[in-house]
Parts: sequence; C-alpha cells; structure tokens
Amino acid sequence: MNIFVTMGNHDLDRDLPPETLEELYGAFGWAQALSRDEDTMSYLAPLTDELWLLSLDCNVYGDRDSTMAGVIEDEALEG
Repeated sequence: MNIFVTMGNHDLDRDLPPETLEELYGAFGWAQALSRDEDTMSYLAPLTDELWLLSLDCNVYGDRDSTMAGVIEDEALEG
C-alpha cells in the first residue's frame, strides 16, 4: 500500500523550508514523483500505469502575505 501526502496549512511552519518537509515526508509521494514544482510541494506521482495523482500545494511560504492562501502560481501550472 502506498501513502501520498500533500501539505495543508496546518503542516506549514513559515520558518521551515520545503526542503525540510521533503526530508520528513519524502517517502509519501515526492520520492515517487514523475514531476515536481521546485517552488512548492506540488508533485505528480503514478498510482498505476493508467492513473496519476496530482498533488497541488497552495500554501503560503516565506514572507508572502497569508491572505494569498489558496493561490496556485502560474509557474506551478506550467510545469
């Protein structure tokens, strides 16, 4: 059985970089990713040969205004 996670606003610590989250949760999606967004924790992972999981991270990182929560950057959609 595979377990896949995506970051929720309760998982996010503004002082904790995505690289640290990847270390903590790497075995739960990111290690299997076919594609990943370099600026967020969004990723695409295969569930089967015919079914893929798209996990979209729309959290606010760093010094950005938290009123922007829920925004998916254009760069993430282009990847």
